[in-house]
Amino acid sequence: MHRWLRDALAPLALLAVLAAGCSQDDVDKVVAASRDRAPAQAPAGSRGLGVFMGGGDVQEIHSFERFVGSKVTHVGAFVSRMSWARFDELSWLQKWRGSGFTLALGVPMLTNDGGSLRAGASGAYDAHFKHLAEQLVANGQGNAILRVGWEFNGNWFTWKAEDDPQAFAEYWRRIHRVVRSVPGTQGIRFDWNPAIGPADVPAAAYPGDEFVDIIGMDVYDRNSTAALADPARRWQEMVNQPFGLAWQRDFAAAHGKPISFPEWATSDRHQGGGQKDNPLFIRSMHEWIRSNNVEYHNYFEFDAIDEKGAQLTDGGNPQSASLFQQLF
Repeated sequence: MHRWLRDALAPLALLAVLAAGCSQDDVDKVVAASRDRAPAQAPAGSRGLGVFMGGGDVQEIHSFERFVGSKVTHVGAFVSRMSWARFDELSWLQKWRGSGFTLALGVPMLTNDGGSLRAGASGAYDAHFKHLAEQLVANGQGNAILRVGWEFNGNWFTWKAEDDPQAFAEYWRRIHRVVRSVPGTQGIRFDWNPAIGPADVPAAAYPGDEFVDIIGMDVYDRNSTAALADPARRWQEMVNQPFGLAWQRDFAAAHGKPISFPEWATSDRHQGGGQKDNPLFIRSMHEWIRSNNVEYHNYFEFDAIDEKGAQLTDGGNPQSASLFQQLF
């Protein structure tokens, strides 16, 4: 039996109940039974519960807290990648001053102006990262988490590491040094944040333990083949595939780092068929978060251009929303 089956998942019989489209009574029984078996740990809701709702409205975060019935500690946001001029427009940080939330910021390594990882590693963009650090400190965000070059193992961002993983790592180290050169940034942490496979994570893209505080992974409930239309089988693939959840857990443990899920959510991207409203995914993520050394996790409560079907508060995923409220 695989270790992840022993350590992270409820018995397969319980997974089957959820996958089969369980009633609310069935969900309640599953939750109660799993709590009876669970180790005595702090509830997942008190262990870095976060949310992304567009990145710019504190009141929206409070509404999500009321929906869940738990305190949110982390909030997702992004620095613009449209241009370096837009990157430097950081006045929006003011609205988070005194909010009490820890910002987990997606920080692009390149923008649509062009450029290269190698140019970044040589110092071409230092001034922008120094400005970012100064603005974070000035706006009371000296404890922010920086997701530098997030999802670098994919091919959808200009800073993709596959082109030159050594340059990616060198550039990351340079950004780290530039940020740390600004007084008041010792509380800022760096999240090395690939997306869940199948894209490889180049070993050479790891900057080194001195420059990384958290090992993140973005996880969405998607499938591209009919073989993964079944929710239970799809979850097993997420855990067990190369560069999946088990890889992240083991890699982080080997480097003495906590893990994070800066983006995770249900999805309507099921090209091979499958249910969008998937309580098994919510349940499985909850168990994984409970069972592992998770620093924070941000639910992606937002309809983005390339990611739809995630929201829990709009009524589109009633089973997932109900179970999220119960578990978190």
